[in-house]
Amino acid sequence: MTSPVWLLSVHHKHGDDTTVYTSEQAAHGGLLDYVAQCWAEIAGDEYTTSTGELRRVPQEMPAEADTAIDIYFEAHTDEWFEIVQKSVNE
Repeated sequence: MTSPVWLLSVHHKHGDDTTVYTSEQAAHGGLLDYVAQCWAEIAGDEYTTSTGELRRVPQEMPAEADTAIDIYFEAHTDEWFEIVQKSVNE
């Protein structure tokens, strides 16, 4: 019997962090935790959006999870993430 798991991999200047979750929502929550932990590194920085617009990262992380994640990775272009579903044998 197999069960689904979701792998969250965050690639950054110090290497890769990969964590296993039992749901996609939990993996997304883990990603939000990572962004919250690192937000201070980019707060106040200027960045260029994918449409070429110059913006500044807010000092406070946005309350909306997807917005915070989008801003973080758009401003921190040397980092990226992936969430993939895999099956494991029980």
